[in-house]
Amino acid sequence: MEFQAYYNNEFRSDLNTFLSTIPHTSLYHHNEETRTTVTIQLDRLTSNHDHLDFLNQTTRLNFAHALYWTVLVDMVMYTHFQASYDSFQKLTNYPKLIGNCTRGCYHHYHPRNIYDEMDFKISDEGINSLIHSTKPFMTEEITSFLRRYMPGIEITSFLNQINDNLF
Repeated sequence: MEFQAYYNNEFRSDLNTFLSTIPHTSLYHHNEETRTTVTIQLDRLTSNHDHLDFLNQTTRLNFAHALYWTVLVDMVMYTHFQASYDSFQKLTNYPKLIGNCTRGCYHHYHPRNIYDEMDFKISDEGINSLIHSTKPFMTEEITSFLRRYMPGIEITSFLNQINDNLF
């Protein structure tokens, strides 16, 4: 299945399925009581757990791409558009990618780590190429989202930050 069709039709459901398999102590690592921020510890993406076993290999790659973009957009919004982040987070509830306990669980990781943790046997150049192949569609998605839900954010500035943080 091509990425665009997966993203539009299956990703949200697959993300919810994935998240539903993670214990709350990990899923809400920083705030288990309030459950306001979803976190994905790197180890939850590995074969050490069965959280992603419901995905076939093709779907796993599309899932990785979609999760990459989801985490990247959240990261850029939080880092570079802090004044709008609370509104954005209430709309999306996008997850944060964090390290594993005991040392890394309070550190946020770049979404590029998703591919390593999911153990794809693809070179860095290959993954970069795959990310670039999804970029035109995701640029349209991001632009549409910002126009519709976050009109106060300058789209070109946001997309420039996305480009600066791709890898």
